[in-house]
Amino acid sequence: ATFVTTGIECARRLVEKGLLVYVAGGLLKPGTQALVGAAARESIGRYNFTKAFMGANGVAMEAGFTTPDPEEAAVKAAAIRRARQIWFLTDDSKFGRIYPAVISALSNAAILTNRCPDPKYGQLTLVKETEQ
Repeated sequence: ATFVTTGIECARRLVEKGLLVYVAGGLLKPGTQALVGAAARESIGRYNFTKAFMGANGVAMEAGFTTPDPEEAAVKAAAIRRARQIWFLTDDSKFGRIYPAVISALSNAAILTNRCPDPKYGQLTLVKETEQ
C-alpha cells in the first residue's frame, strides 16, 4: 500500500512501520500539524485514492461532516473528490456537532465510530461501530 497524508504525525507513524508515505505540501497548522492551503489542495489533487480516511470535528445529519477550519475542509474535500471509497473516523462525541466549514455531505462517505448515538445516521449512510 501507498499512503498520502497531510498529517505530519500520521506520516511519521506510518514511516516508522516501514510503509511508503507521501506528504502533501502546504502551510503547517501549529495546533494539529496538518498541512493546509492552496499548495496542499493542489498536491492532493495529483493522486487517486482507493480509500480515503478522514477526520471531522462534527458529524450531523443536516450539515454533514464539518470542521472549524475552511482551509482544512478544502483539502479534505479535494481528497474526497479523488477517492473511490471515503471513510470518516469519528468518535461518538462528534455526532450532532456542526462547525462552519463543510467537508462533505453525510451521504458521500461511510462512518467508522466507537458508537453511533442515533440509529437515524445508519439510514443516511453506512455506519460501522467498533463497540457492540
